[in-house]
Amino acid sequence: MKEKIKVLSVITEKRRYRSCKLTMNDVIEKEVPDTYEFKVVFKGQNIIEQIEQYRPKIVFLPHDGLINTLELLRQIKQVHPSIVIFILLSEKLIEDEQKTISEFYNAGAYKCVYSTFAINSLIHDMHVSLNLEQ
Repeated sequence: MKEKIKVLSVITEKRRYRSCKLTMNDVIEKEVPDTYEFKVVFKGQNIIEQIEQYRPKIVFLPHDGLINTLELLRQIKQVHPSIVIFILLSEKLIEDEQKTISEFYNAGAYKCVYSTFAINSLIHDMHVSLNLEQ
């Protein structure tokens, strides 16, 4: 059996996350079983330390106004430049879409996706980012 690809998801609202019946991680696991291993880290935990311990290939960072996503992205890329980072955008927080997305890409984000993304498209992008395209 091949080793699963580690994915770390940063979550800013623990109560809301725990009340979800089906999370993004659950949907990805359902679509491509036994491919990814997920770990969730909540706001307030030392995210850089969690990355050091877990060693993910992919990180999902929320852009929801509850953490400084751009600064966290820069910190992660400074220590771990090879980690693939997806930014999960919140439409209501973006005044200048092009500027915001450019800042994330310039800081090392692999892809910025809105919360209304198609899961198949995200899974495809995850595979492509690791050269696993099927």
